[in-house]
Amino acid sequence: MDSQPLVSICIPTYNRSEYLRLSLERYIREPEFLSGCVEIVISDNTSTDDTGVMVQGYINKYANIRYFRNSENIRDRNFPLALSRGRGKLHRLCNDTLQIQQGHLGELCRAVEKYQHEKPFLFFENEGMGQQEIACSSLDEYVKNISFFISWIGGFSLWHEDCIGLESDTADCGLSLWQVRKSCEMAGSRRSIIIRKLFCTVPQIKSKDVSYGIFKVFHSNMLAILRRYGGGGGIAEETLALVEKDLLYRFFTQYLVLAECQADKNLVYGEQENLHMAIQRCYGAKDYYEDYLAFYKKELRKCKIEMLVKAIFHWEQNKNTKVFQWGKMIFRKLLAKN
Repeated sequence: MDSQPLVSICIPTYNRSEYLRLSLERYIREPEFLSGCVEIVISDNTSTDDTGVMVQGYINKYANIRYFRNSENIRDRNFPLALSRGRGKLHRLCNDTLQIQQGHLGELCRAVEKYQHEKPFLFFENEGMGQQEIACSSLDEYVKNISFFISWIGGFSLWHEDCIGLESDTADCGLSLWQVRKSCEMAGSRRSIIIRKLFCTVPQIKSKDVSYGIFKVFHSNMLAILRRYGGGGGIAEETLALVEKDLLYRFFTQYLVLAECQADKNLVYGEQENLHMAIQRCYGAKDYYEDYLAFYKKELRKCKIEMLVKAIFHWEQNKNTKVFQWGKMIFRKLLAKN
C-alpha cells in the first residue's frame, strides 16, 4: 500500500477555534480520512484563542492530523506555508470555516486517482453542478469559466511536486490574493480542470472582519493581478471586462444590500471604505451602469421584503398558523413581482 496520502487538506487558521472544530468534525467522519487516504495539516498563525489545545485533542486520536504553530502571524504568507507542509499527492488549500458534505473526500480522492499521472491544474468550484468537469485549454478559458471565484482559497490545489519550496513563494501575499497569482501561473502553464460540485457550506461567521477593504482587494488588487496575464495568449480584455462586471453584479451587490438593510451585523467594515462611492467611481461610466442600478434596487427590495416577512413569521409562527401561511403567500407574490 502506498504510504503517501492521496490528499493533504491544508488549513491556514487564526483565532477561529470554534469554526475549525466544526470543520474537523466533518472531515473525521469520512471513510477516506479514517483509512488514511487523507491527511489534515493545520498551519496556525499564532492564534491567541484555544486553537492549539482544541486541535491537540484531535491529534491524540488521529495520527493523520498534523498541527504547526508559526512563531508569528505571517498573514497571507501562511497560505503557501500551509501547502508546503502537506505530504499528499495533491495539496488542497481550505478555509478554516468550511464544513464539507458527506462524500466530499471520496470525490476528491477519485479526482486525484484520475489525474495523478497527467497532473493538470485542478480547481474545485463550490457550486452544485453534479459530476460536471470543464477542461480548459488556456488561461483565458479558465478565467472566463471561473470568474472572480479564482480568489476563493477553498477551491485551490497543487500537486505535491509543485509544493516543494513553496513557503518562499510569497509574491502578492501583500495584496491578500496570493492564490489568484498562483492560480494564473499554474493554469497558464498546463491544462486546467474545473470540477464543479456542491461539496461544502460556509457558516455565518461572528464579527467577520472585512475592514481590509473589500473593494480594494477584490477589484483593484485582483484585476491588477489578472491584467499582468493579459494579451499574448493570456487573458483577453473581453474576459477581464466580464470578470469586472461579474464582481459588480454577483459579489459587491450582496455587501451593498446587506449593509443597506443592516441584515448582517456580523460584518465589520473599515471606517474609511465607502463601497457605494467606490462602485460609482469605477463603474459609473460603464454602459451597463444604469441597468445595474435598476438591478440593485430590485435586490434591495427583495432583501427588505424578506426581512419583514421573516420578522412576521418569527412573531406569529407560534401563535397563528394561518397568519404564517398568509405571510408566506404574500412574500412569494412580492418576490415574483420584483
